[in-house]
Amino acid sequence: MQNRDLLIKDDQGRWIQGPDLDWKTLPARVDAVIEERIRRLSENERETLTLASVEGEEFTAEVLAQLLDTETRKLIRLLSGDLDRRHHLVSAKGIRHLKNLHISLYLFRHILFQKYLYNSLDEVERTHLHAEVGQILENLYGEQNEDVSVQLARHFEEAGLIDKAIEYLHKAGKRAVHLSANEEAIVHYKRALEFLKELPETPERVQQEIALQLDYVVPLELTGGYAAPEVSQAIIRARELCDQISETPQYFTTLIHLATHHAFAKAEYRTALAYQKEINKIVEQTGDPLQKAISSFTTIWALVNVAELKETVEHAKEMNALYDPDKHGFLAYIFGFDLGVINRVFGALALWLLGFPHQARKDVELAVEHAYQFGHPHTIAFVLVGACIMDWFLGDTEGGHRHLEELTRISHEKGFIYWYGHAVFYMGEKLALEGKVDEGIARMHEGLTIMKSTGIQTCFSRLLARMAVVHLKTGHFDEGLAAIAEASEVRCKFDEKYMEAEHYRLKGELLLRKGENEDEVISLFDQAIEVSRDQEAKSLELRAVMSKSRLLKTQGKKKEAFKILDVTYSWFTEGFDTADLKEAKALLEELES
Repeated sequence: MQNRDLLIKDDQGRWIQGPDLDWKTLPARVDAVIEERIRRLSENERETLTLASVEGEEFTAEVLAQLLDTETRKLIRLLSGDLDRRHHLVSAKGIRHLKNLHISLYLFRHILFQKYLYNSLDEVERTHLHAEVGQILENLYGEQNEDVSVQLARHFEEAGLIDKAIEYLHKAGKRAVHLSANEEAIVHYKRALEFLKELPETPERVQQEIALQLDYVVPLELTGGYAAPEVSQAIIRARELCDQISETPQYFTTLIHLATHHAFAKAEYRTALAYQKEINKIVEQTGDPLQKAISSFTTIWALVNVAELKETVEHAKEMNALYDPDKHGFLAYIFGFDLGVINRVFGALALWLLGFPHQARKDVELAVEHAYQFGHPHTIAFVLVGACIMDWFLGDTEGGHRHLEELTRISHEKGFIYWYGHAVFYMGEKLALEGKVDEGIARMHEGLTIMKSTGIQTCFSRLLARMAVVHLKTGHFDEGLAAIAEASEVRCKFDEKYMEAEHYRLKGELLLRKGENEDEVISLFDQAIEVSRDQEAKSLELRAVMSKSRLLKTQGKKKEAFKILDVTYSWFTEGFDTADLKEAKALLEELES
C-alpha cells in the first residue's frame, strides 16, 4: 500500500491514507491477508467483531453486549481473551468513568480489520445497526452524551435520522468550542446547517437554525476574525430568521452579536449604539439582571471610540456590579470572550483618559487576573491587548514587555490572527525604540497589514498614533506626519474620536521638530487642549498642555507656561508615579526655578 501511495506520510512523518485509497477495494494481497486472519475466527467471534466494527475503530463493550444481547462480563472475557491474546485483532484501551458506571473501551489492532468487517455488511444492515448503536450510546451516556456527540452524530446520520444527527452535531460544535478546537467546531456547525435544509419548514426548525447560526459565529470569529464574511452572513441570517418569529428568546443574543459586530469589526460605532434602543426594550420587558449587564457591555467600546468617556465608565460600572465571573463565565462560549473581563478593560481605558490612571491600572490588572483564572484562551489574548494599550498609556515599559511576550505566545499558538497582528506591531515598536529602527518600523507595518487583512476596521486611529510616536522619537518626522494624516482620515471616516487630541498634539510636535512655524504648532497644541477639555480627557489634556508649556519655555514665556501646566496638574488626585505625571512635575519645577 505504501509502494502504491495508498498510504503516505504527512508533514509530521505519520502514515495517513493517500488520496486514491478506497477502503472498499483494498489491494488483493492486503485483502487476502485480512481474510486469512478473519477466517480463523469462530462464527460467534466473527459476528462479535462485525457488530463492533459498526461503532468504529474504537468500540464499547457495554454497547456491543446490548447489540448481542449478552452479559458484559462474558463479552469482556471473549474480547480480552481469544480475540486479543490469541487472534491479536483487538486490544483493551481502558476504562471511561461516568457518574454511575464505567465504560469498557476496546480498539481494533488495525483499522484495516475494522474496515474489512464493516464493509461485509450490506446497506440495510448498516442502517439498522447504526440506529441501534446510536440509541444505546445515547442511553448509556445519559446526561454526559455530549462526550460522544461526534460519534452519535455519525451513527444517526448513517441511520438516516437527520434530526438526531443535527442535534448531536450542534452538541459536538459546542464541545469543540469549549475545547478551543474552533476549526473542528466550524465543520460540525456547517454540516448541521446543511442537514437542516433537508427538514421541512416549521417554527421549530427556524428556532433550531437561529441557535445554530448564533453558535456558528463564535468559532468563525476566533479563526477568521470579527470581520470575516461568514461571520456577517451568520449574524444577518439569524436576524432574518428572528424576524420570521414574533417572539424568540434568541432575539436578544442576535442583537448583541449585531451591535458588537458593528462596533468591533466595522467601526460603525453609531450604528452599534442605535441597536441599544432595541436591546433596552427587551431588558425592560424581561427585567433580567444578566441581560441588563450584557446590555451595558454592548455599548462601551462604541462609547469609548466616540469619546463619550463618562458614559463609558458608568456603563462599565453597571456591568461590573451585575456580573459574577463564577456564574457568568459561560457567556464566553456564547459571545467568544468573557464579557465581564473585557468590560473591565474598556472601562479602564476610559478611566485613564478621564485622568484616573491608578484606578485604570488596577482594573486592568484585575481583568488580567480574572482572565487567567477563567482560562479561556481568546479572553486571555483579548485582555492582554488591553493590558498592552494600558501599559502604553501609563508609560510602563516593563509591564508592556511582559504582556507582549504572553500575547505573542498565545495568539500565535491559538491562531488568533487579529491579536497576533497586534503582537507583531507592538514587537516592532519595542525593537524600534531599542535602536533597531528600520527592522522595528518594518514589523510595525507588518502588524498593521496582518490586522487589515482580517477586514477589522477598529483601533487604527490609536495604532497609527503609536506609529507616529515611534517616528517622532526616532527622527522620522515626515513619516510621522504621514501616520498622523492617515490616523486623522480614520478618525473622520469612523467617528473614532478618543485619540483626536493626541493627533493634534503629535502633529504639532512633529512639525516643531522639523522647524516649522511655531505659531502653527501652538495652534495645534491649543486644538489638542480644546478637544481634550471638551471630551474631559484630562490625561490627554495634560500631555497637550505639557507640549505647549515646553514650547512657551523656549520662547521665554516661563510664567505663562507654569501657569497653564500648574492648573491642569493640580486637578489630578492619583497616578503620580506614572510617566506623564512625573514628567509634568519635573517640568513644573524647571519652570518655577
